[in-house]
Amino acid sequence: MKLVARIAAFTSAAVILGLSQTAVAAQEQVSVVMEAQVDKGVSGSATVSAAGGGETEVTILLSGMEPDSSHVNHIHEASGCEEGEVEGIVEQLTNIDADATGEGSATTSVGLDFATVTDGNHVLVVRDGATLEEGSFAISCGVIPAADVESPTEVATDVPTEEPPGMNPPTAGTGPFDDGSAPSATVIAAVLLAGVVLLGIGWTSRERGHR
Repeated sequence: MKLVARIAAFTSAAVILGLSQTAVAAQEQVSVVMEAQVDKGVSGSATVSAAGGGETEVTILLSGMEPDSSHVNHIHEASGCEEGEVEGIVEQLTNIDADATGEGSATTSVGLDFATVTDGNHVLVVRDGATLEEGSFAISCGVIPAADVESPTEVATDVPTEEPPGMNPPTAGTGPFDDGSAPSATVIAAVLLAGVVLLGIGWTSRERGHR
């Protein structure tokens, strides 16, 4: 019975260790609310997504623009959309061309990594003209929210280090997770099931011994 108990304890420890190594995926997209500026009634939404290779994809959808108009837009360094908060241009985006109903959208891939664009210090600004010279004022602006883009980390968990009897320490380089990857949910479930079965066998043997 002591042998079964020790194996069960080791099984539980393995499950806890496996769960502690499960990493949470970093955020790869944020949504932006595009708010109307200077009472122009131009508003909408935008998405900022990680595109890989150090690039970021920005898509802006607006309504309320002048029919068949074109609007220059940029990523700016800024703490907000209020006057005095918007600073220099970081990246120019593809012009947004309105249709006959005043709606339009544009998607641009920029050479900035996602972590930089979503650090909480950037905004999207759409201006009233087709060029920066024509667009003297902003008609819509949206603050790009900060994203959780830190690398996933393992949660430290103290687990028993005692090995079950009859088992030798694994040789370096021969284990299934020597590359640092976390065990799959299937492996964890299988280990947990094995522990439950062993506990059941031990309990049955103990009951028979008392008869």
